[in-house]
Amino acid sequence: ADLPLAGDAPFGPYQVRTTLDDTVSELTVTLGEAPLPSYRVDVTADAPYYLPGDLVTGRVGASYFFGKPVAGAPVQLRLLGNRLGVDPSAGEQRLFVRDLNGVTDQDGNFAFQFELPALEAEAFDEMGVLQLALEATVTDNAGDTQFGWQTLTMAMQPILVDVAPEGGTLRAGVENILYVLTSYPDGTPAPTSLQVQIGSG
Repeated sequence: ADLPLAGDAPFGPYQVRTTLDDTVSELTVTLGEAPLPSYRVDVTADAPYYLPGDLVTGRVGASYFFGKPVAGAPVQLRLLGNRLGVDPSAGEQRLFVRDLNGVTDQDGNFAFQFELPALEAEAFDEMGVLQLALEATVTDNAGDTQFGWQTLTMAMQPILVDVAPEGGTLRAGVENILYVLTSYPDGTPAPTSLQVQIGSG
């Protein structure tokens, strides 16, 4: 949700409150003047999703807003595997962390690769998906530190299949309509040939 503020809103703390039934969550944010970043950090992986055991490759790019690359800058890169808990109060479950350090080249780039672990099925959600986060911190020669990130998807299999009955539940003794959705782990539709078998068990 977007919560736009008035252009003349006074500086100071603001409270954001969300209510769902009897559950209330609150967050205090501060409105004030902040210096603009002197350069930008982009984190780009070579694929939108990965399977267990795959090699995650990509690059971190840092450049000043006037176009000059941030060359020779230390890079701290972290790959996080987080799973949302089945119980909403449990929050995120961190399954693994991978750290990598390096330095940007003369073009302001740093190439990286991470090997993903072979996780058990319990690590994934009901759709067989796990969210990954790539977080990069770059510090230029002036000591200015900037942050960049990208989210990725790790899946148990390359095609996800979701089946939903019309109306939400199957009903005995009447004709049921089932909707089958096939997609790639990044959410894009996957044209497929299907073989559907219905039985009790």
